[in-house]
Amino acid sequence: MSKPMPDTTGPDEAPRGPSLLDLPPEVLLQGVLPVLRLKDLLNISLVNKELHSLANDPTLWRSKMQADFSYSAANLGLAAPHSEEGRNARDASWFKRVYLGLTRPHVYLWGEATQSRLTALPDNGMNRYRWNVPRPYDVARAFTLPNAAIPGEREPIGLVELQAGGWSFAARDAAGHVWVWGQLEGMGFARGGWENRRHEVDKPARIPLPNSCTSIALGRSHLLVLDSDNLVWEMRAWGRAFRHTARSITAPTATGAGAPGRAPHIAQIAAGWEMSALLTAAGEIHVWFPFRNDYAPATTPEEQMDGPVCIDGVNSAREFKWGTVGGEVMQAADPIPLRPEVSSTLSEEHDALWPRQYGEKARAEAQRVIKIACGRDFIVALRHNGEVWAARTSDGTIGAWEYMQHFSLPSITHISAQFTTFAAYSTPTGGAVGKVLLQRLETVTPACGRELQPMDVPGLADLPVVQVTAGDWHWAALTSKGEMYTWGQNGQGQLGDGSENAREEPTRVQFPPGEDGREAFVFSIAAAGMQTGALVLGYKPKKMPQPRPARPPEGLEMPRINFPGRGIFGLPFRIGYAGRGAMRGGSFSGRGHGGVPPGPGGDSGA
Repeated sequence: MSKPMPDTTGPDEAPRGPSLLDLPPEVLLQGVLPVLRLKDLLNISLVNKELHSLANDPTLWRSKMQADFSYSAANLGLAAPHSEEGRNARDASWFKRVYLGLTRPHVYLWGEATQSRLTALPDNGMNRYRWNVPRPYDVARAFTLPNAAIPGEREPIGLVELQAGGWSFAARDAAGHVWVWGQLEGMGFARGGWENRRHEVDKPARIPLPNSCTSIALGRSHLLVLDSDNLVWEMRAWGRAFRHTARSITAPTATGAGAPGRAPHIAQIAAGWEMSALLTAAGEIHVWFPFRNDYAPATTPEEQMDGPVCIDGVNSAREFKWGTVGGEVMQAADPIPLRPEVSSTLSEEHDALWPRQYGEKARAEAQRVIKIACGRDFIVALRHNGEVWAARTSDGTIGAWEYMQHFSLPSITHISAQFTTFAAYSTPTGGAVGKVLLQRLETVTPACGRELQPMDVPGLADLPVVQVTAGDWHWAALTSKGEMYTWGQNGQGQLGDGSENAREEPTRVQFPPGEDGREAFVFSIAAAGMQTGALVLGYKPKKMPQPRPARPPEGLEMPRINFPGRGIFGLPFRIGYAGRGAMRGGSFSGRGHGGVPPGPGGDSGA
């Protein structure tokens, strides 16, 4: 018979009860701490030194980033900046900073301010009669929703994707909501309600789509949305959405398509000036033209559309309706051919860059299209092996594919396009800064692939670029250090340097330091037309300023559409890959200049 264990507690000590620290550290890091709410995780780090150390472990915050925002830090260039001693500061505080910063990022806008494209917050000196804001201005406080736990309070919303259009912006938050502001069609006076293309939205408004959104593509004057059911919605007016029903994108027949664990059938959406496109996981490209005369007859008639749902809960002029668009509007692009013989001066050297021997499966994978981007009247495609191709898209047709030999390299991993600009680039790896190749492309011709060569941008080759975007006549680049650079025309302050002087060399955009005093870290950029925007790591655990009136009554939830077989999910979604898809929209025409005085709040500065 075994003897009982002696009582080791002292005369004045009570027996110690169960503690979290009784669990092995790996169990806490992998099974307990990751599922806690952010507030609880921050509080538990204050209990004692042991829990503080575990709650600040770098692996914990990195795994939370991947789970809650569905991305790899390298995809957005979120590489830790170097310390003063030159060491890489990729430690617990860095990953924690990134995670917290993504929950409540700053939203900076600047450039031309007409059509409320930079919003019309009441205390910033901007209004619809003011021409420009030449420095970054933070509009993050415009993005709030009622706090379900505290009636009458509003809580900030964290944006994870920002895109610019011709006269507008669109954004996606971590819960998959779509926000819009500005004027979708700016060629004319603002008028009508949300059913009208020229309706002006002066403050960010949330679109009540049936499902959560996983990605957006904002063209010059139309918006595409890919939802959590992998369905494509299209809006030519803020208050009218049409779901595409083509069998080629809604009922894929490829073996294994839609099976658990397989990639979604639609991999990417893209929008240009007057065209839309999508890319399937198999590398197939579909194109359509939403402003052609044959598009409207394929959509649900106005009187048969579902809805309306009032967008802001108060203003009946903002009513949202939805319907479908038939598959006959969609065209399948021809398969991209094999790489042709290039010019004699490049042939041997160029071909030697690619492996000479491929197995059948390896060859098919190398030739699969992995990204697309849309410009004014062209589409650009990137193959997995780094080949860049372009085709003309005009008059409702898709032209022949042209091989862009001076922009093709095995290292190229990203493309972007907007108006008459396109870029092909590789992100920095292993100490190398990567390569950026960009040029203006007025139209695609049989000779452009051989003749068009990258422009020389002073200083650009020295930057570790992870994203490239462009307006009508200006460019912007984001680096892996979280720095943003702009160059080009600056007549509306779109470079963000406080002046209206053009610059040929990329110049860093200056943002205020973070709440902790550290240097601002940009993780996503957008540009189109004559305006620019950026998302910057934030996090301010204090009550946000309450918005001014002209908002829904406190505590009122905006209605959401729900119909049988379709749920509304509140899960976070992928922020996206740097440079993924097109930098959309923009127009250099139809913008007035002249004798309208600046709005209240001073002169033309933010």
